Amino acid sequence: MPTPECAPHNERRTPRRFVFSVHGNPMARASDRTEAALVTLIVVIWVLCLPVAAAGGSKLWADIAGTDRPQQQTYSTTNRAH
Repeated sequence: MPTPECAPHNERRTPRRFVFSVHGNPMARASDRTEAALVTLIVVIWVLCLPVAAAGGSKLWADIAGTDRPQQQTYSTTNRAH
């Protein structure tokens, strides 16, 4: 039974994301580096597209709400006549 002085040191390593663990690692394969670059690119594109999609959705909602109100009033008036 090993003594506490000889026991292996239980150092907990903090988990690193795959994208960051590839950077600067000489043992990383080219496919690992490519995958990490693609993941980074996709995340950046997604983050940049969120405000554009939100602005477009807001504009579209305003247009639909503007045309929907008169149509709904016409529909309600037509239905009550029958």
